[in-house]
Amino acid sequence: MPVSERALDMVLPGLKGERVMLNKYNIKDIISDHQREIDEIRAELTITHTPHARKALEDRISYLQDNMYRYKLQAKAWEIEI
Repeated sequence: MPVSERALDMVLPGLKGERVMLNKYNIKDIISDHQREIDEIRAELTITHTPHARKALEDRISYLQDNMYRYKLQAKAWEIEI
């Protein structure tokens, strides 16, 4: 089964040159974007059967979860409710 374009877009982010500086004003948005992307990838995993594609998607989820955890810690340090 070929890997969908959507799966590749999720696994290979940042190729469009999008970088956002983390600050007190956008941290909630970044956390919610990470959660949205995690949810989308999990949905993609249900239809992806290729082992390499599954591994890439699972690695991306792990990366996003690690970042989201750090962002939540930073939000807590800034006394921002999440």
